[in-house]
Parts: sequence; structure tokens; C-alpha cells
Amino acid sequence: MKTRSTSRQETIRPAAPKSRTARFLLLFATVLAVIGVPPARSGQFSPPTTPAGGLALDSSQFVFRVPGPPGASYVVEESSDLADWTPVFTNTVSSAGYFNFVDSQPNNLPQRFYRAVPSRGPVSTQNLLEDFRQDRILVKPKRGILSGLGDLHALVGTQVLQSYPGIGNLQVVKVPATASITDLISTYRRSGMVEYAEPDYQVQALQTPDDFRYGDGSLWGLHNTGLYGGTPGADISAEAAWDIQNTADNIIVAVIDTGVRYTHEDLTDNMWVNPGEIPGNGTDDDGDGYVDDVHGINAINNTGNPDDDHGHGTHVSGTIGAVGNNTVGIVGVCWNVQIMACKFLDPTGNGFTSDAIKCIDFARRKGAKIVNASWGGTSFNSQALRDAIDSLRQAGIIFVAAAGNAGDNNDVVPIYPASFDLDNIISVAATTRNDDPAFFSNYGATTVDLSAPGATIFSCWNGSDSDYRYNDGTSPAAAHVAGACALLMAHYPNENYRQIIDRILANVDPLPALAGKCVSGGRLNLQKALGGSAPPQPQQTSIVSVLATDGNASEQGPDTATFTLSRIGDTSSALTVNYALSGTAQNGTDYQPLGTSVTIAAGASSATVTVTPIDDNQAESDETVVLTISPGADYDVGSANSATITIADNDGTAPPPGQPVITMSAVDSDASESGPDNGIIRFHRTGDTSQAIQVSWTFSGTAVNGVDYQQLPTTSPFPAGLADGDLTITPIDDSEVEGDETVIVTLVAGAGYTVGSPSSATVTIHDNDQGPPPQQPTVSVAATDPEASEPGPDPVTFTLSRSGSMASTLTVRYSLGGSAANGIDYQSLPTSVTIPAGAASATVTVTPIDDSQVESDETVVLTLSQDAAYNVGSPGSATITIHDNDSAAPSPPTADFTANTTSGQAPLAVQFTDRSSGSITRRDWNFGDGSSHSSTPNPSHTYNNAGDYTVTLTVTGSGGSNSKSLTIHVTTPAPPPSGLTADFVAEPTSGNVPLTVRFTDKSGGAPVAAWNWDFGDGSAHNVEQNPTHIYISSGDFTVTLTVTCTRGTTSTRNLTIHVNGSANH
Repeated sequence: MKTRSTSRQETIRPAAPKSRTARFLLLFATVLAVIGVPPARSGQFSPPTTPAGGLALDSSQFVFRVPGPPGASYVVEESSDLADWTPVFTNTVSSAGYFNFVDSQPNNLPQRFYRAVPSRGPVSTQNLLEDFRQDRILVKPKRGILSGLGDLHALVGTQVLQSYPGIGNLQVVKVPATASITDLISTYRRSGMVEYAEPDYQVQALQTPDDFRYGDGSLWGLHNTGLYGGTPGADISAEAAWDIQNTADNIIVAVIDTGVRYTHEDLTDNMWVNPGEIPGNGTDDDGDGYVDDVHGINAINNTGNPDDDHGHGTHVSGTIGAVGNNTVGIVGVCWNVQIMACKFLDPTGNGFTSDAIKCIDFARRKGAKIVNASWGGTSFNSQALRDAIDSLRQAGIIFVAAAGNAGDNNDVVPIYPASFDLDNIISVAATTRNDDPAFFSNYGATTVDLSAPGATIFSCWNGSDSDYRYNDGTSPAAAHVAGACALLMAHYPNENYRQIIDRILANVDPLPALAGKCVSGGRLNLQKALGGSAPPQPQQTSIVSVLATDGNASEQGPDTATFTLSRIGDTSSALTVNYALSGTAQNGTDYQPLGTSVTIAAGASSATVTVTPIDDNQAESDETVVLTISPGADYDVGSANSATITIADNDGTAPPPGQPVITMSAVDSDASESGPDNGIIRFHRTGDTSQAIQVSWTFSGTAVNGVDYQQLPTTSPFPAGLADGDLTITPIDDSEVEGDETVIVTLVAGAGYTVGSPSSATVTIHDNDQGPPPQQPTVSVAATDPEASEPGPDPVTFTLSRSGSMASTLTVRYSLGGSAANGIDYQSLPTSVTIPAGAASATVTVTPIDDSQVESDETVVLTLSQDAAYNVGSPGSATITIHDNDSAAPSPPTADFTANTTSGQAPLAVQFTDRSSGSITRRDWNFGDGSSHSSTPNPSHTYNNAGDYTVTLTVTGSGGSNSKSLTIHVTTPAPPPSGLTADFVAEPTSGNVPLTVRFTDKSGGAPVAAWNWDFGDGSAHNVEQNPTHIYISSGDFTVTLTVTCTRGTTSTRNLTIHVNGSANH
């Protein structure tokens, strides 16, 4: 129902400068042609050399010309993979019909693409980066490497301002003042450690200009009587609906906007009150990071005061839930409801996605059921914002979004967040008092769900506690729908978010003017949604997530901690959820043994896993238990797939009464050979300082006492009356290239004092000697797990290792060969892999595709490609084998048999012998005379009547059936001898072409003087007594023997020969 945009990790491939220039030109011309901007002609394109008569560029610069109509504004964007585009420059076409773009750092990336798109707003003297914050970005780490990301933060000088465990550990990161947002985002994306990194985009409140003449305060959107040119009934039928349900006092609606004037006469009684906060005491009572957040938060300044300094959020709140039946002002869709105020838009109506995410996270944690978002923008598509809204979906929270006020088609020009492809989002357009689409309202056949009243809407304002004002826009339209969702949730408390949304969309008032303009084709009807029947619900797979609802445990007690695994979707049956346990605490050692699954009972939406610490006597640091949900066939895993609890240790040795405690710290942790610059470690004594004590310590680390720094003792008196004493580390300035080294000083227990914490400190000695430049790394590959198999499937691994410097990331290119096909015999793989900074290797996993094709074992050969960034070592290729698990279908058996005899006078006894081959499970003999069949291998059968009988043997096996037939010729018994009688036998009487038959004369009764044989196939007659004849064609042939005795009398005898066409007949 929504437009979706996905991003992928960048893959950087080097290329020669000439080919890169051609690639730039092709992409630029293609993209500009698509968006309607004339593509640059080859004469307007400047390669990275000094062009004649053009701009003088050195070899590190790259230039091209953007042509267009004078005065038109374009945004130049860059990408390294054609997937993620970053704005780098905005300019206006001059009167000459073009402007030049110069990239002074094209060699920072081995491959870079450009495109120009029309600017949607006025052009500033600054570049497009003014549309997002310059001091922070949003970064989401990949699963399982959250701790490793800290090293990257330290390397690039960033600082994590806030982290959201409920949104996949999404981080808001502070950027150094001198850093380039574009370069920094590119660094994170190329690190291989993040799912994405993106700017902190700016969004705006969606309201129309103030230059309209407004009428009076008629609330036509709730009850339209036709005043002021309106159409009676062109409303949401609120009056009739209120007879069914008018309150939702147990439903929290979070208004994420400019804030709310929570003292307003029509809102104060319907404001959400934080049950964990004591108003006005200046304390963060509930420990959520905000002081006195009684009615919500201000995400801009991180306070608990969400007062509205604009008016937009107050107007939206009045439409949702102005108090009903209080004799003043107006009434909202809900007479009673809990409005949670979450402010992230400033007095100008602008805000940033990081603050919106902060509000979304607060709303989810505090129990909101509906979020109203009457804001958005078209200049961005934030994956972080989408993930935040998806966390609401996993918690069963509806997100109502305004469709936008530019009159655009959102199917073509999506506006976010309304256009995200999440099924908990309702995108709302605006209609007028005549049920026409408002002229300013966005629309979209697939991306906008329905319309609601949004023109000349009268509601609360922030000027005073009794201030009201008209406003236009999809913002009040969205507020009507948010209020409706609250009433439906109160009226149908057992239905989930998707069922509530479906009720609203299935019960709209269809309007011809909205046909093809939105998904439902209609305008909200609250009465029908409350009283109508629910649409049929498709079978939904549950989505399971986990939270540490009590994240702190202790050996003392012991005090338990709890993981809560929740599901949304169908709860009619029990659901078993699998999980894995990790962390520094050991299952069964540090806490009571736990299994690897938990069952959510039928009718329940959650189940708990309780961690009970084992109270040992071992002194140890606090330990963690991490529960991660494992994939399952009966459920989907939500983004909150992992949670952590901490077990506090209760063991330790308390110092004797009155005995001082010694701790230490590095007050100057950086020393250097240059100068030399000393480092200082400070010993601190707490408790009794009246006595002198002897304190001892040890040295460790990579630096050597007396070699890398001036010789120091390992014990010293601590004079009486002294609380602090310093140990100075003085580096020795040698000429050896050794890199930075550490001096670690660790306290040793001794008489008269107790060692406290911290008990050690470190000073780093920075080397000032320069060695030769680092050698280029050498890369090799090995099949560390060379045997794969389709069953399972069982994957295998190539490990690509490097020698030399590991200080930076290294992208290694390779090719895939062998008899197995990439994407057909195994899951599709790219042609490069990145070894992260600090790592010596990276792996490429080959996952076989379990098909049903019978094939021999196949190979995958990974061969390293040459590159300027590294040398290819030995081995430069490796091979893995994929074992097939398919076998050919069994062949059917082959039927064959012989008969003894095949002809004779009745009664004729025939013995049949089975000579079939193959695997046989069943036999069926059909003797051809209507008698019962036989299943014995070698039956005998007697024919009592004359005739030709077709005998068929059918044999059956696991591969199917096969049959063979043979004709048995039975003649009438010969009459008693009465003179000359012709008779003969033939061997055989049937067979395949060519068939050789031997005939034997059996005539008697009188001496025979002559024989005449007619073989029935048109060949010449034969006069021999016992001839042999070859049949060369198939068919039934009647052989006739005529014999003549010495007296001249004759006698005749006939016999049929059956000839098959081929051996497989």
C-alpha cells in the first residue's frame, strides 16, 4: 500500500580513470534525461584533465556542466553504488543556460556516480546540507557489533548522544565541528559495521498559508448542516457515532508536533498524566531522563515541558480530543481521551528526524496506542525514521500521518513518513465541506488511504487558554482519523491495530471525487466504523519482540530480572518462541539454568523469562545476560530482537575499620618521547591519613621500565598527612621505531592499607620515530570449511586474510568460478568483500540452494582479483564442493517371459517362465482366455478350446510398470486317422523381426510324395519337407502345408505365425 525504498551497503570497485569518466558521462546523461533535464553533450563534459578553453582543473578535480532553463534550480547528488544518494551541491542555472559543478575530491572513492534532480525549494547560498543538521547524524549498527562500533566512533571523533535499544540500537551521533557530513556518512557506510548511516533530516509541520478568509466556528467536519455553502452530511457522522461511543479515556494518543498548550480550557482535562512523575518537584521521579515530564516531553531541549510555541500541535490536539460537554469552546472527536504532548517542531514549524525518533521512542515506552504525525517532507527517505515507526508497529501502535499539502500525487512524489511501506501507517488526505478533495491536499491511489475533513477546521490554538482558530491542511484531517482510531480502540478493546485500521478503511463513505485518489476511495465515517462489521481478517503471522522489563538483577537476595517476549497478531493459539542466551554471565553457573524457548499461552500476548542469579562467593564484576530471539517458522522476529539484563555482584572484601583505601588514576595519561612529555599516575588515599604507610605496585604493559622510560621503583612510603601522591613516567627518547607503548601500574596489597577500585592506571607513551611506510597488504584465500551440502542447507566459508597493516578497511575483489552457478546453485554473492579496520580477515559464506535437480557434486572456486590496494598472495584461489542430495527416479522393471509350448491341439498345457529384470514388487499374468489372473512367477495354464490367445505379463516396481505379450495358438483335436493327413510344427511361432522359423513335417496316414509350403508373407513357395523361413516384417502370417500322397490325394494344414515389430514392442 506504500512506496518502499531500500538501501544497500556500498561496494567500491577501482577502475581506470578513462573508464570512470565514461561511466560518469553515461549515468549523468541517463538520469538527467529521465527527469526531464537536457543531458550534457560530450563537449560540455570535462574529464579530469585541463580542458582547452574551460576551467583549469588539476588531476584531483572533476567537473561537469548542468544545463537547463535560466533560473531553474537543481540539486547535484552523488553515489558510489547507485542505491544511496547524498546531496552535495545546489545551484541555479545562470542566464547562460548552465552552471558548472566541480568535485575536488573525486579520488576519495574508486567509483562515483552523479545525478542532478530539480530542487523543490528556493536555493540558498549554502549547499543542500542546510536541510539537515550539521552537528549530528543517525547510525544503526549491524546486529552483534554494537560494542565494536565504539572504536569507529573514537577513530572519526564522533560521540553517541542517544541510543534506542527498542529501535535496533539506533544511535544519534554528534559530529565534530570540522567534519564533512557527506564524508562521515560515507565512512560509516563503507565500514561494514552499520546497516545504514544518514543525515538528521529536517521536516515541517504540514499546514497551509494563513492568507484565507475564514468563516465562523461551525464544526462542520463533525456535523455538517449545510451552513456557509456546505453540503449537509458531508462530515464524519460524529453525532450519530457518539451514541455508540464518545469517550476513550483509557487510550493514550501521542501528538508528535509543535507541542500542546496543556493549560488550554478545552484540553487540560484530557492531557495525559505521567503516573511515575510528581509534578513540580524538579526531580526525574521515573528515571526516564526527563524532569517533570508530567504531560510529555520537549525533544528539542530535552526537558519535560512540551508547551506549544507555534499553535499547530494545539490545533491538532483539539480536533482529536477537546473536552466534550464542558459548555466551553469546541468538542473533539473523542470527548475524553489522554493526549500525550511530544514536542520536536520549533516555533517556525521545523524539526529534525532525530528528535522525532526521540518522541516516537518516548510514546512507545509510555504506553501510547496511537501516534498523530501531521508533518513530513519530500526531500528525504529516512531509514531511521522508518525503523522507529516499525518499532511502533511491533508494539501494536497505529501511526496516523498527514498526506501533505502540495497537491501532489504521493505515488509519484512520496512524502515521508506518510509514504513508508508499513501497515500501521494511515495516510490521510483532506476534503472540504462539500466532500470535494481540498485543492491543496496530496493524493495517491496506492499511498494515501482515505480522506477526512481538512478545510477551514476550527480548533484550539496556543495564544491563550481560551484561544481558537481556523486552520486548513491534511494535519486536521489526520487528527480526525486519529480521534476515530482512539474511539474504535476503546469500543473494540480486543482487536489489534490492523483490525482497527481495516474497520476504518472498510466503512468509509465512498465519494466519486476520491475514486482513484486514495486506497479506500472514500471519506471517514465514524458511525459506520463503530457500528459496521469488521472486514475478514487474513491469517497473520505473529511478530515477536523482547524487552528487558526488569533489567537489573543482583546476587543479593537474590534479586531476579525479567525478559518479556511479546507478540502482535493472532493470539488464539499457543506460540513457542525460541531464543539464545549469551553475555558475560554463564547459564547454570552465574544464574539458575534456563532453556532455549518459552511458550506464549493461547489468548496471551506475552510470556516472561526470569533470570535468577546464583549467589556465589566469588568476587567478580557485574555480568550481563543477553537474550536474542531465534527465527521460527510460526512467527516473524521484530526489530527489538535482543535485550540485556545486568547481574550485580555482591562479593568483595571490605576494608578493616579505620584502614585507609588506596586507589589510582592517570591524571595525565598521555606521554611522549618528544620533549620528553611526562605522564602522571596519581595514588589517592581515603580514610585515615595520620600514619605513614609503605605502598607497593607492579609495572606491566608494552613499555619496559628503565628502557622505554626512566627507571622507577615498585614501592614507596606514603607520608603521614598526605592524601595524594604522584608517580611521574618520564619517557626515554630513543631512535627506535616502536609505535606507541603503554605503562600499566597496578597496586599490590600491603600492610596498613586496602586496595580499592580502580586499582590500576595506564599511561601511553607516544613514539616520535618514523619508520618506513607500511608495506602494501598481501591477501590470500583459503576454504576454511570446504564441504557444503544442499540438505540443511549446510553452508561453507572462504576466509580472505591479509598481512601487513590493518589500520584501515580493505575491499578485496574476487571472481567466482567452478561448476556451480552463482545465484542458481548457491545464494547470490557479490564480487567483493570488505575487511574491517583492525581485522585481519573477512569471510564469504556460500549457502547452497536446495533444488530438486539431479546433478553431480559441484564446485565453487573463489579467485582473488588483482587490485592497486593490495597484492595477491598464495594461495590466490580456493575451492569448495557442494554435495547434491537429489537422486534419479527409479526405472520400471522390464517384463519378459517364455512359453512351452506356444501352439498345439486342445487341451493344450503351457508352462510359462518369467524372465523379467529389474526390481519387481508384483506380477500379473493374463492368459487371454477369460480365466483368473495369476501372480506366481512361473505359472502353468491349460487351454481347453481352440483359438489364438494373447498372454500378457505385467510386472510392477517402485519405478512403474511394464508389460509383454505372446500369442498361444490352440487347434481342434485331429480326427482319427482316415488316410493322408497334413500336419507340422513351427518353432518358434512368435517373436521379433527378423524372425527365423523352423518348420517340421508331421504328416501321416499315407506315404507323402510331395510338400508345398505357403508362408503367408507373399514369398515364393517351398517344396522341402522341413524348410526354414525368415520373416522380415511384422504381422500375423498364416502358413499352409499341402501334402500329396503317391495316390495323388492331398491334405492341408494351417498355422499362424505372430511377428512383432521390434524388441521393445
